Amino acid sequence: MHRPTMLKLLAATLALAAAGPAAQAAEFYFRTPSDNIYCGFNTFSGQGEVRCDIRSYTPTLGQPPGDCDLDWGDSFSIGARDKRGSVVCHGDTIISPGAKVISYGTSWSRRGITCAVEETGVTCTNRKGHGFFVSRREQNVF
Repeated sequence: MHRPTMLKLLAATLALAAAGPAAQAAEFYFRTPSDNIYCGFNTFSGQGEVRCDIRSYTPTLGQPPGDCDLDWGDSFSIGARDKRGSVVCHGDTIISPGAKVISYGTSWSRRGITCAVEETGVTCTNRKGHGFFVSRREQNVF
C-alpha cells in the first residue's frame, strides 16, 4: 500500500474511533420535530437495536444504579430480542446533527423494532412488545 493511501486510511480510522461507538455503529439516525429526542438504529452483536437520547426532560425513573458513574436517565435502548427496554448508563450520545426528522403521527421500523413518533413522545418496541417510552414529562421501560 502506498504511503498516502495508508495515511488516508489511518486518518479515516482515527476519525471513526473519535466519533465513539454509537456513531460508528448507527445505520440510521432520526429525531423528533421538536429536536428534543434523537434515536439511532444499529446492529450491535448481530441484532437490531434502537437507542434514543432525550435532551430536555423531567426525570421520572429515580436514582441511577450504584454501578453507573456516568450519565443515566436520558438514554434508552431496546434490542430486537431483548426481554425489556433498558436505561443506558453512558458517556456518549446518539444525538446527531444529521438525523432525519420523523413527523409526528408516523412510525419507523427496521429488523424487528418499531418506533412510533407522537407529539406526546416516542415509543420503541420489539416484536415481543418490550421497549420504552420517552418524553419530556415521562420515561418508562417495559
